[in-house]
Amino acid sequence: MTRIELLLLILLFPLTGCLVVKSDLAKVDDESGALTLELTNSEPEDEGEAEEPEVDPEELAAQEKKVEELERKITEMEIDMHIAELERDLAHEAMEHRFEGMRRAIEEAEHEMHMFHDFDRPTREYQSRRSVIFAETRLKDSRTELEQLELLYAGSELEDGTAELVLQRGRMSLARAEEALQQTRREHEVEMNVKIPRSEERLQRAIESANRDLERTEAEAEIQRIQEERRFEKMERELEEQAEELEKAIHDLRNMTGVEDEPRPMAWGIF
Repeated sequence: MTRIELLLLILLFPLTGCLVVKSDLAKVDDESGALTLELTNSEPEDEGEAEEPEVDPEELAAQEKKVEELERKITEMEIDMHIAELERDLAHEAMEHRFEGMRRAIEEAEHEMHMFHDFDRPTREYQSRRSVIFAETRLKDSRTELEQLELLYAGSELEDGTAELVLQRGRMSLARAEEALQQTRREHEVEMNVKIPRSEERLQRAIESANRDLERTEAEAEIQRIQEERRFEKMERELEEQAEELEKAIHDLRNMTGVEDEPRPMAWGIF
C-alpha cells in the first residue's frame, strides 16, 4: 500500500467507523488515542528472499544432543525430587509416631509416680509398720506366757521333769519372738529408708529419661527439618539452573536453524 492510498483510505473512512492498520508506519498516541503515520520520502527497498543460515551439521547435531541431554537430566532431577518428597513424608510420619510413643511413655511414667504416692507407698509403709506391731505383740504375749508358767511351776517337784520342759519351751518361744521382732524392725528400717526411696527414685528417673528422650528427638527432628530444607533448596536451585540452561540451548538451536522463538505481528487500531 502506497502512502497516498493510505491517506485516502483514512480520509474516506467515516469518523464513527473502525480502523485497523497493520503497518510499521502507523502509531497510536497513548494519551490522545490519535493515529500517527510516519511518512518519509524514502522508497521501500526491495526485499529479497531471506537467506537461510548456513549451519555446520556437526554443530547442529551437537546442539540437538545437548538439548536432549538437558531435557533428560531435568526429567531425572524431577523424579529424584518427587522421590525425595515421598521419603520426607514417610520420615515425618515415622517421626510423628515416635513422638506419640514418647509422649505416651512420659504420661505412663507420671501415672506410675502418681499411683506410687497415692497407693503403693502408703500401703507398703502401713504393712511394714503393721509387721513390727505384730512382732512386738507376739513378743509381749510370749513374755507374759513365760511369766505365767514360771509362777505356775514355781517350787514344783515333779519328778518327770515336766515343769522344766514346759518352762524351757516358753523361754525358747520368747527368744524366737525377740529375734523375730529384731528382724522385723530391720526389715521395716530397710523398707522405709531404702526400698521405698529407691522405688520413688526409679520412677523419677523414668520420668526424667522419657523427657530427655523427647527433647533429644525434638532436636533431631529440628536438625532433620533444616537438612531437608537445605537439600530441597539445593535441588530446586539446580533444577532452575538446568531449566535456564535448557532454555538457552533451545534458543541457540533455533538461532542455528533460523526458527523464530515467538513471531509477534504488530498492529494498531482506533475504535
